[in-house]
Amino acid sequence: MKVLIVTNIFLQATQLATYLKKRDIDSTTLSLTSRSESEIANSIKSSNLVIIDLPTNYVKDMILKVKSIDVSKPIIVLGNNDQYKDIIEFSKLGIYKYIKKPFDSETIIKYIREIEAKKEIQERNAKRGFAIYTRVVSDIVVVNVLGYLQPEVIDELREIVTKYKKAVISLNGISSVNLDVDILKSFKSLLDIEGSDVRFILVREKIKSVLVEEGISESLIFPNEFLAVKSFS
Repeated sequence: MKVLIVTNIFLQATQLATYLKKRDIDSTTLSLTSRSESEIANSIKSSNLVIIDLPTNYVKDMILKVKSIDVSKPIIVLGNNDQYKDIIEFSKLGIYKYIKKPFDSETIIKYIREIEAKKEIQERNAKRGFAIYTRVVSDIVVVNVLGYLQPEVIDELREIVTKYKKAVISLNGISSVNLDVDILKSFKSLLDIEGSDVRFILVREKIKSVLVEEGISESLIFPNEFLAVKSFS
């Protein structure tokens, strides 16, 4: 992870950079007044995360500059301003976090680690062609499957269902291109896990018909998450 700290307060930025280095995080400090536009752009491009520590009236322009170079680049803004309207505006522009000063350096470390983890997941998902995202609602795990069906999808879902027992699995994100029907049929095996209680979210009739033919009751297939989760009560 390479962090770019854009600042006009070098003492604080240097202290932060030193702290990051102790945590094995590479960082560079950049002053806008001493760099050309091309140098600023190159620094942004070569970083994985941009931390902006500038007066409030300069923050918006810097966010827009970063986003114009790489719209997906995560941004953390450090600020003294607790004006709600400004924080909301920065959030709408796509920043990752706004941290009010003074702050605990461990807070920044926490968010950097979160960004690292998300980056690793994105890279792994890009390589394997599918993604599985989970979140827990009460004691029910809601799972979204995205991309191409592969045997590993079933393996991961089996681990999730075994752990949580109650699961709602959305298949609406499955690609219908070169759909592997044999893997699709194997979703039936998730219902055979001891103690499991599984529901499916599905709107595409073509995929639904395969599951029903394989023996998954239509009563376990719902058009949306609300109805699927509600069916457990």
